[in-house]
Amino acid sequence: MGVSEQRTAPIDMALHDHDGIICAITDNGQAWCEHIDFVLTRIAELQPDVVQYLQNRLAGFGSFIDGIGAEGGFVLHAEENPAKGYIALKAVPNNNVEDMRYTIAHELAHAYHRIRAADMDAAQGTKTEFTQRQLEEAADKIVADDWGLPVPLRDMKAYDLVDALNVIQAENAKKKTEHCD
Repeated sequence: MGVSEQRTAPIDMALHDHDGIICAITDNGQAWCEHIDFVLTRIAELQPDVVQYLQNRLAGFGSFIDGIGAEGGFVLHAEENPAKGYIALKAVPNNNVEDMRYTIAHELAHAYHRIRAADMDAAQGTKTEFTQRQLEEAADKIVADDWGLPVPLRDMKAYDLVDALNVIQAENAKKKTEHCD
């Protein structure tokens, strides 16, 4: 396990491998990569099939584009069959080990949850929609219960607001569509 020897100097990292998942993070150091290895090793100890599943379905890890506020994100390509995705980690210095490990584990949990849901939808011919709160709670549950990693206490009220705004936008879009018909 671990990062292969394909890695170049820490400031200008070439594509390298984390347990079969390609990584293109350039974070002026090895902090993210060291924590990716830690989290993947932890998951593999408890659920090796999950790491294999993610290896097969993740396009990789990459750095966030400037201007994104969060430390991490998961992008699902559900239009592909089978669905795939990638994890983006913001290339900013962060010396809080628990924050970094949690961010990585949380985004991997999003990947695992959402790709599996897309698989089930493809098999059943359905399209499951999740609220933002449901997505966040599912990811944290996987991190804590399945992988045994710490999850910080979070105020989920912000996700309720995001969900409420999404409902309003969907209703407005529906009204515009009905009005145009």
